[in-house]
Amino acid sequence: MDVLYCLGSGSKYNNKEIYHSIRLLQKYCSYDRLWIIGERPDDVPLDTEYYYVSFTEKFSATRNVFMKLVTMCQHTDISEDFLYMMDDIFLLKHIEPEKYPLYHSGEIRDYKMVNPYLGEVLETKKFLKRHNKPVLHYGVHCPIVYNKQNILEIDSFYWKYVNSLDCKYGLNPRILYGNWFNHTNTKYTKDLKLTRDYPMPELKTLLKDKEWFSIGSKSYEGNIKQFIEEQK
Repeated sequence: MDVLYCLGSGSKYNNKEIYHSIRLLQKYCSYDRLWIIGERPDDVPLDTEYYYVSFTEKFSATRNVFMKLVTMCQHTDISEDFLYMMDDIFLLKHIEPEKYPLYHSGEIRDYKMVNPYLGEVLETKKFLKRHNKPVLHYGVHCPIVYNKQNILEIDSFYWKYVNSLDCKYGLNPRILYGNWFNHTNTKYTKDLKLTRDYPMPELKTLLKDKEWFSIGSKSYEGNIKQFIEEQK
């Protein structure tokens, strides 16, 4: 199975996170080919062979990610099923992509305060209910296995809706993907995204026995940065 990283623009750390994300991927996961689409990073490990696909961002962050997925599925020979990674995800244990579950954090609740992201989540929930689909929250910051044909099926109706007058915030592709199809290998988990620094003893306790963790856009510093760089 291939692995795909989608990179956006504007990294505070000049995409240095991806170096360590790939190093831990290589340590804990066997894969066939590595693909990167989006901004071309300078800090990919020198001994890493990868395929790069250029992409010009034109939309919001979520829509850009989905367009990158569609581009990969339509215009490359990436494997039929592929493991989707992000540069802010760091593996801590071995995973098998072919057996990797689709993680969710339970049903989407009704949020009282709505920002653009939560607005998108709630609009996706409303859209799913309208089509008699489950409403589990698959927006967990962890790897996910996508299928090319399933991505293209979502593409067949995604843009029609998000460009319609009915759409206010948009649809979350990952949540849509998780609920639209009858997946047999799903699993509940608590999301583990670190958005602030921690004292090192507390950080090590927090991440003990964890399979992966993710960091916020401004969190690659302090003890978190040190912990990541020590995972070799």
